[in-house]
Amino acid sequence: LQKGYAQLPHVMNLMGYASLRPGQEPVIVNILAQRDTLCILPTSTGKTACFVIPTLCLNWRTVVFSPLVALMRDQVKGLSAKGIKAQDVSSMRSEAENNATIKRWAEGDLQLIYVAPERLHSEAFQEAMARTPPDMVVMDEAHTLSQWSDNFRSSYHLVGDLIAKHNPKVVAAFSATCPDEAEADVRRVLHMQNA
Repeated sequence: LQKGYAQLPHVMNLMGYASLRPGQEPVIVNILAQRDTLCILPTSTGKTACFVIPTLCLNWRTVVFSPLVALMRDQVKGLSAKGIKAQDVSSMRSEAENNATIKRWAEGDLQLIYVAPERLHSEAFQEAMARTPPDMVVMDEAHTLSQWSDNFRSSYHLVGDLIAKHNPKVVAAFSATCPDEAEADVRRVLHMQNA
């Protein structure tokens, strides 16, 4: 915790933050202490910073699963503009671009990779994860993995398999809304019952 916390002022400066927003600090401290974390904060309160800042403080490699391609692209664009090595693998990019990104991850050249859960059906992606296992696995918009959700996606169970296989230091799930039934599913599927 102390090692990561010592980097916090530098990383916040890099990210352009003078101070943390309400709700961010306990989440960041929890992740820096390498504890699984379930974060429920309203939209536009800076949930992304809650996993990006610890990733940079601890020099980790983080896989971010997100169901929203446009959101992934926006986040990657913002991080890349700050010089942070982040990239997305999505249907909005060519197969060659996606393969190049997966290769960069496998070679240890990315700190954050954003993907949809369906990407876990890709053998190349699975091989890249095996070669460079993630330090942290993040599920953004986590409520969407629940069977209680209108857009439940069975590929989310593959995220749980990835977590079980590679045992990352931290599993973190983020949502603006997470009813009790959905939270129970998130904890079960992502193997984070004690988050």
